[in-house]
Amino acid sequence: MVESREILPTSLDHALLANRVVSVLSQVVRGRHVPDKTSAMDEALRFLRFIEKGKRSTENREVSQDSYEAALAYGEAIRALGLQLPPPEPTTDFGEFLDRLIGITIELRDDKEVDKTEVDSLAKFFKTVRDITFGSRQARIEIVKFTE
Repeated sequence: MVESREILPTSLDHALLANRVVSVLSQVVRGRHVPDKTSAMDEALRFLRFIEKGKRSTENREVSQDSYEAALAYGEAIRALGLQLPPPEPTTDFGEFLDRLIGITIELRDDKEVDKTEVDSLAKFFKTVRDITFGSRQARIEIVKFTE
């Protein structure tokens, strides 16, 4: 019997989520009404909080399927922060950067007024997360687990 089957690798799932968020944010910046903005921002918020969980799991050296996936999201976020051009201020703490992104996402979800530069910074982060996976040349492996 098949216990679990990973058809879409976790990183690809993250990239598809990031692509959806980028699409919604580009419409928001243009001032258009986006019917699924709230659900997209909820998903973005869950992902950002999952990154926080990955940070904690990594610091605590937890090992589980959930901590592995959270740590993967955390690694992608660190890489995205490092690849952003121009980079955030060198003294920016990753936790502060993540808190800022979470705050922007919450304000957007709640239909509050958000400065365009803040929306651009959130979009840039998610574009980078997306591009990390879509630009990767590594072949993804399908995982199939069998149990009796």
